[in-house]
Formats: sequence, structure tokens, C-alpha cells
Amino acid sequence: MGSVMPNLVVVAIPSENDYVWKLSSEKIPHMTLLFLGEMPVPNFADIAGFVDHVSQRSLNRFGMEVDRRDVLGPEKADVLFFAKSKWGGYEDVAAFRSFLLQDSNIRAAYESTEQFPEWLPHLTLGYPETPAKPDDRDYPGITYVKFDKIALWFSDYEGFEYPLKNYEWDMAVAMGETTELGWVVTAGLLHYGKKGMKWGVRNTPSKVTVTQKGKKLKSTGGAHRKPSSEAVKTKEFSQIIKKSGIHALSNKQLQDFNARMNLEANAKRLNAQTQPAAKRFVMDLMGKNGKKGLETIADGATTKQVRKFMTKVAITAVA
Repeated sequence: MGSVMPNLVVVAIPSENDYVWKLSSEKIPHMTLLFLGEMPVPNFADIAGFVDHVSQRSLNRFGMEVDRRDVLGPEKADVLFFAKSKWGGYEDVAAFRSFLLQDSNIRAAYESTEQFPEWLPHLTLGYPETPAKPDDRDYPGITYVKFDKIALWFSDYEGFEYPLKNYEWDMAVAMGETTELGWVVTAGLLHYGKKGMKWGVRNTPSKVTVTQKGKKLKSTGGAHRKPSSEAVKTKEFSQIIKKSGIHALSNKQLQDFNARMNLEANAKRLNAQTQPAAKRFVMDLMGKNGKKGLETIADGATTKQVRKFMTKVAITAVA
């Protein structure tokens, strides 16, 4: 009798402190997200890289609301069925699955393998021959399961694990697209806020103040200003070119895009000329030789004071 080939699956693993670990007889309790067939699967390395990428960019630690505990399939598995309610965690996970299936390698593996007609999110607690452990608590029953990592298993409970991040407002804002009204759309969810906002802290645009000291002018303020409409429009054109090519822009759009890019380049060049001599030196060095050239200079410095100075100037130069 031939050996059984291992399967390639994407799963979500509960947090280590979740009580479901004490009930499930599985080696590692899990919720299967995608079944991609028997190994070896073509372009496995590319699949692993894409799962890692999407796990870090489109999903945070999440919880799933339990709908019921019931029996599933001919093997009579004892499982927790998760609810598909709007606020029960289902929408985030469903969006994550759809993001994964946008990859051509994952889609090809998924479509070449027999699948159930409908994805039923569930977690197996046991089987008749290996039953779940008893729940001896005063108030037994699982109503919610927390998950904190994604895994790509290519053998028996073995593979790559991708820890999920805690949800952070700033991270959601950074990943999203901010509209003029301040709404941020990320991974199918709608949040309110603006980039850089902290709870309880208002990023109010500060007034620019210019003072004179001797022959020099000193300016302060100017923080938290919104990008101009021209800058936003140029960014939109840049994204269109990136995704659809330069032919997707009209003559007028190309003229506006070219004019703005030239203005920004000239402004950066003029601003660099106003920087102190030491800062201009480091900026020029990095422009010609990159970070490696700067590291060479710093490593060759003979004193701690010089190395400290070079590091400080480098930080402010790229700030």
C-alpha cells in the first residue's frame, strides 16, 4: 500500500491562551481556510511568499463567533461551526481568503483540487475514536475563539507560521486610502480618521512663523498640512500609470502630471541648496553611493565623536 501524500493547506491557529486548546484532541486545533491539494504543489515557494505577504498586509489578530457545536461529515467530526454574521469575524476572514485566491498560483492549486460546494468555517474538537476533552468549567461551552497566526502546512501539522499583528489604528490608516472626508477604507472595512491621528491628540495645522536673527531668517511651524489637490491628483495619475500604463492618461492629464513632477523635482533641488553644508555633503554622498558609501565613511572615522556626528547628520539628512 503506497504512502499517503501530505496536503497543502492554509489554516488559522487559535491563540495559545484560548480555552479551545484544552478541549480539542487535535495536535494543533485550527480552522482550515484553503485546501490546495496534495504536495508537491507547483510554485510552492511563490505560494508561501504570497501567504506571508497577505497575512502581514490584510489581516490582524481576529476572533470568530461560534454559531453552534455539531457533527460534520461521514467521519462524524465533533466541530465548532462559526457564525457568518456581519460582526462575528467572518467578513475579515472571507476577505482574507479572497485576497489569497487573487494569486494565480494559489488559484490554480485551488481550482485543480476538489472542493466542497461552500466554505463552512469550523474548528474540529475531535472524532469518535479521539473524542474532545471534557469541559469541566462551571459554565461550559465555547462561544468565541481568538486567532493570532496563519500557517501554511505542507506536512502533518508542519509548515510555515505567520504571526498576525495586533490591530492598530495607525496601521489601518497607513494601509488604507483616505478620502476628502477623512474616511479610510482598508481590507473591505471602513474606518474614520486621518493619517497620523492618535486618540485624544488633534493634529491641527500649525501656523508658519518667520523671525530674523541678524542676517538669518528662521522659520517654525507648518506641520500637519494636508496635501494639495494638485499633489493628490498627481498621485492618482501615478497610480493609473503604474496599473494601466501611460496610455491610460489623456494629453491634458499627461501635461498636468509632467508639470507637477518637474515642479516637485525643482523644489526639492532648491530646498537641498538651503541645507547646512554638512547635511548637503551627506545627502550628496547618499545620492551618489547610497547607504553603503555612508557606512564606509562612518566605519573609517577615527573617533567616536566623528562617527556620532556622521550618524546624526545621516539621520537628519534622510528625515
